[in-house]
Amino acid sequence: MSTYPRTGLQRILSGAPNPVLRARLVDQDGEPVTVDQGTITCTITRSDGTQVGAADRAVTDTIDRVTCQMTTAEAATLDVLTATWRIGGVTRHVSHHRVIGAWPFSIAELGQRAGVVEGFDRDEMFAQRDRVLDLVEHVTGVAWQPQYDVTRHHFRWAQRVVLHRPLRAVRSIIDEDGLPVDLTDLQIDHGAGIADIDGAIAGWYSIGHEHGYDQPPADLRDAMLTLAADGLRRDLSPISRRARTVSDGLGVTQQFAWAGPGHPTGIDDVDAVLMRYVGADDGIA
Repeated sequence: MSTYPRTGLQRILSGAPNPVLRARLVDQDGEPVTVDQGTITCTITRSDGTQVGAADRAVTDTIDRVTCQMTTAEAATLDVLTATWRIGGVTRHVSHHRVIGAWPFSIAELGQRAGVVEGFDRDEMFAQRDRVLDLVEHVTGVAWQPQYDVTRHHFRWAQRVVLHRPLRAVRSIIDEDGLPVDLTDLQIDHGAGIADIDGAIAGWYSIGHEHGYDQPPADLRDAMLTLAADGLRRDLSPISRRARTVSDGLGVTQQFAWAGPGHPTGIDDVDAVLMRYVGADDGIA
């Protein structure tokens, strides 16, 4: 059981120059919050609860989004960051942001694949890349870039726990009272995602661990690019997403594929690759 949402997190690259956290703040009617509604600030905490830098950082506010600047050192470690956004000192939104170890593909590559190099909303391209990584991770069951998660597990005097595969490292095991388990003699089966603890434990524990491949194989990376580009182009298409077929004035009919069981995206060449990596074993990438 993850202590954070598994999808919808903005990703930032570990060690990137001066990364920013992005969020959308809205009022009770879902309309963007504006500066005249009060001073907007942001406080960032790590997955272990420690605060990152100063509290109530200054925020840059635009028409429909806010951003909070970090330093390179503050985002150097794989983590899940929590940003608390306040207006006039009152908490208005809490967002989560994942620090990852690599990007499977760049925004420039996505723009070239989609044919939207100029004039397209870059924030939407960032969000589309995140959505594709969420979907591919969900379908294949593994992360295709190094990342960090904290999951909760209940033990009945057990010594073994199954975590995300491939398991890169276990950074912490904390009991309900906030006390750490000694990791000195921890044994890890990286491919199976299994950690064996020295001594049986009981009760609820939070386990912080790094997992994921260094990068996806070439065919999966290409499928990710195709899927992300298709999502951008569909947003520009006048054809309804509900359409199954479209006919032109010459009687030519186009039939569209639909997503379904064993066919998660509805794009044949993408789905053929995705299904090949369902339950991916250690050593693929």
